[in-house]
Amino acid sequence: MSYPNVLKLTKPRAYEKSEAYRRKVTRGEYALAMIELAYRYECNLACGHCYASRLGGGPRRLRVEDVKRISAEADQAGVFQFNLQGGEPLMWEDLDEVIKAIRPEFFHITVTTNAKLLDRGTAARLKGLGVDKISCSLDSFNEEKNDLSRGEKGIYRKVLRGLSLVKEAGLQVCINTVAVKGGVKTPETLELAEFAQKNGFTVLFLPAVPIGEWEGRYDVLITDEEAGYIKELSEKYPAVRRDVFPAYGINYGCRTMNGLVYITENGDLLGCPFIHVSIGNVLDEPLADILKKGWKVKFFRDHNPKCLAAEDREFIGKIIAKTFGKKGPIGMEEAFDRDDLYRE
Repeated sequence: MSYPNVLKLTKPRAYEKSEAYRRKVTRGEYALAMIELAYRYECNLACGHCYASRLGGGPRRLRVEDVKRISAEADQAGVFQFNLQGGEPLMWEDLDEVIKAIRPEFFHITVTTNAKLLDRGTAARLKGLGVDKISCSLDSFNEEKNDLSRGEKGIYRKVLRGLSLVKEAGLQVCINTVAVKGGVKTPETLELAEFAQKNGFTVLFLPAVPIGEWEGRYDVLITDEEAGYIKELSEKYPAVRRDVFPAYGINYGCRTMNGLVYITENGDLLGCPFIHVSIGNVLDEPLADILKKGWKVKFFRDHNPKCLAAEDREFIGKIIAKTFGKKGPIGMEEAFDRDDLYRE
């Protein structure tokens, strides 16, 4: 059964919001589909490419009560998806309370994990709490390469085991994989696509970004040819996805601000996880007001078929480079000039 039909049957309110989202975007109006929530950044791995290593910390952090309010405001804004990530969500002592605070009956909920702590009981528990999908990180279908990237021997096998357990629990299964220059057109990539397609999984390709542990590393950015290869793979294997591919019947390219936003553990709202510019803070301002500010940014509102953070060299050089060497996100005033903003 297709994703919209499953959503219609299991979470009708989320389905209604997804349909409203599609209609708004088709009319050229602003709409938001997803909030990616990094409630905590604690992690049990030390991946060499972690994008979140410069985020988080400090005494001011989100609480469960804040999540309840964010969820209510998100529902009013028409948001129909939450993606919980970190760090490692399965380490959160109050993960169950966070999920309940979101109100699963109103949203499609994904938990993104490295699968180190994922077992049969955890998968079943998350299913019972109202989680719909588990995304597991797997950077290569080659065991040695994956474990080297993730910094822990044996994590490859834990991920494969976790994927089976998630499917067994009746949850949707997604594989997140980082695409690096020189590592796209490989036998392992083809094998990963075939594996996902055969098992009814989705594999989401996330192009490398020059932030976090790879700050300033332009050499890891994929080429247009490699991006084209991923697109070709998706035509043969529909399980292959990228965030810039058409979704909900809409082909709008980069989804920064106009499809998803990202909230840090400190409450800063970013246009996406990979653009470390704070549009505002949900601990200080209503979500709706922050979204209005973000929609004024020309880079975010104007259609771009490429990922701003990974493929648009102009944006990377002009905006993302300003975040280099900084701990935490920079503010809008530091990131954007007056000419970068629409008046309304």
